[in-house]
Amino acid sequence: LYRSRGLAGGFAAMIADLLGHTGLLVLNPVAVRPMAGRIFRGAIEEPRKILGLVEAGRAEVEARGMKPLVAERLPLFLVRDGKRHHLSPTEDGLAIDGGGPALSLKDALQALARDPRCFSPGALLRPIVQEECLPCVLSVGGPAEVGYFAQIGPLAAHFGFERPRIALRFNATIVEGKLARAASKMPLETIARARSPEDLLAPEEEPEALRRARGLAGQAEETLERAIGEAAPPADAERLRKRAKSIAGNIASLAERLAQARLGGRTRELEVARRLWSFIFPGGELQERRWNL
Repeated sequence: LYRSRGLAGGFAAMIADLLGHTGLLVLNPVAVRPMAGRIFRGAIEEPRKILGLVEAGRAEVEARGMKPLVAERLPLFLVRDGKRHHLSPTEDGLAIDGGGPALSLKDALQALARDPRCFSPGALLRPIVQEECLPCVLSVGGPAEVGYFAQIGPLAAHFGFERPRIALRFNATIVEGKLARAASKMPLETIARARSPEDLLAPEEEPEALRRARGLAGQAEETLERAIGEAAPPADAERLRKRAKSIAGNIASLAERLAQARLGGRTRELEVARRLWSFIFPGGELQERRWNL
């Protein structure tokens, strides 16, 4: 299916082969882009206002305690020789980032009139272009797309649309048989919150002596610092403080080695946890980012 096709064409052919019998329509967005001339014109004529709306969307997201995913950039690209070049505002028009050629407002509008397909929307403008060309009941996307849509409100209102709706797509993590049995014994919250293979191990209560050893390092540095301040001659104070910090560091290091040695006693459990971790996060990435179709 991919032979003699690019990535997009090959993927479209595969989806059509799998789901074409359902009546699913696979659409090349370039074909309908001329219908979005009004949106592109608005971004070309008022790029700084568009940037202000992007910032307003970021502020909305931050007010909800979330981190905005889309940077404060004009969501507009120029297409030349099959490549997309990001545009930024200038005093009298737009320019390609990185010292590329500039377009006056007049030149940009003339280019739009000749062929709207020479402009391409960025992440925040894309759902609005979609609403303009093919009004959408619901988009289905991944976590990144949901993050984009959270920032779209002010920009959508500017172009006369309600905030586009989006639903989180189904996603799953695939785990092979033996590891699946190990994973089934773990609470899902444990897997979701894990930041290392060790976090997947069932917690065991740390011995009291080891907990006290961990706390001893901070106590030793504090006590020695107080003793130096009260008893050491000023000429020797700095040297003694460095020595005190070294002693406290050694105590902390020993406590950590004791903890690792204790963990090493669970070798089999740790081996399974590491294999499961490499399945869920291959190469340190989410499985879906590394293993695709």
